[in-house]
Amino acid sequence: MKKVLWIIASIMFIAGIGGGLNNLSLIFKAMEEEADQIGFQSSMILWQYTPSFSIYVTLLVGGSFLLGLAALLTQHEKRNSLMEQLVEAVKTNEVQKAEPLTDSPSDIETQTLALFQTRNEREIEEPNDEQGENERYYWKG
Repeated sequence: MKKVLWIIASIMFIAGIGGGLNNLSLIFKAMEEEADQIGFQSSMILWQYTPSFSIYVTLLVGGSFLLGLAALLTQHEKRNSLMEQLVEAVKTNEVQKAEPLTDSPSDIETQTLALFQTRNEREIEEPNDEQGENERYYWKG
């Protein structure tokens, strides 16, 4: 499918360029003939032939789009092959798993844990006698 896209896109692109150049040569020939007959009015001739460029522009845009699509498919195929290789590598590495490392906690971790434990103990030990004295009662009516 990619080869077909490349071929069709190339044909469309080349046809757009060739047709556009051919149309330009026709415009210049018509301008020369008009200049000989009634005087030189190039702006009027250009306005008359401008809509005829639409098919060639469409061919160029369509060909460019198909070339981009073919390039995208090529990159997608490369990505899929790399993913397959990655999956195979992961499958082979699953068999050879390394044992998890059991490191002793570092000094910073032990200090942090001790700090949290002492802080939690302080919060539990604090008496709440002052709350009883300053407690306010509101009517819940």
